[in-house]
Amino acid sequence: MSLDIWTSVEVASNSDQYEATTYRFTSSDGREAIQDVSKSNRTVEIVEDLLYQHRSKIELPGVNLHRMLATPFERTDPGWVSRFRGSYDPGVYYCAESIETAASEFAFHRLVRFLRNSPELERLDNQVIMITTAVSTKGIDIRFPPYSNYNTQLQSPSDYSKTQEFGRTARAAGVGAVIYKSSRGDTPGACVAVLKPDAFKNPQQLTLKYSWHLTVFENKALWSDSEDLASMEFEYLGRHGFKAS
Repeated sequence: MSLDIWTSVEVASNSDQYEATTYRFTSSDGREAIQDVSKSNRTVEIVEDLLYQHRSKIELPGVNLHRMLATPFERTDPGWVSRFRGSYDPGVYYCAESIETAASEFAFHRLVRFLRNSPELERLDNQVIMITTAVSTKGIDIRFPPYSNYNTQLQSPSDYSKTQEFGRTARAAGVGAVIYKSSRGDTPGACVAVLKPDAFKNPQQLTLKYSWHLTVFENKALWSDSEDLASMEFEYLGRHGFKAS
């Protein structure tokens, strides 16, 4: 690798203002448990707020984030590594520019966890929440030169060492988001790794949709939206990717 493009100075010079509406799926397991006790949506919201207020978390100075946006940044577990987060790096909010890409990424990680933790089960059902919010920050798009020349390292489906290093450099350069191609399949819309809590256009404004359901099998993932009657299917090709159906 050429060393020049990997310095914080060069990363900063290759960055630009980034504006996008983004989508993210997250588990609603806690909400389902509360709904088993109460059918009142208002009661569910109050209990959720209380639970979030009293859990262990880190402070996010200077930013009053909605709790659904803040959660990924509160991760401090060294074992919870990801594409742009090493063991002792700050948390990352992963999202995508399209619902399809967000769904394929979330389903992949659910599938890997399913195969690892519950090999005796034939299927796993999940009620999930879709978060829609706007990102407005300095961003760097590694789908284009000079970084696209290193796709093998930056888009590896399993080795995150180079992207974790790049994430640290991007943070040092003041970059708030890294835009990149999904390694899980050919879906429209880029993935977005939000590195800074102040990267959201409005830290309290988002849309939550509770009507998506995900069913994960050994070799595929099925999505259905009970509200809009939409559906998606991703076929599992191997340990590291999907093919959209």
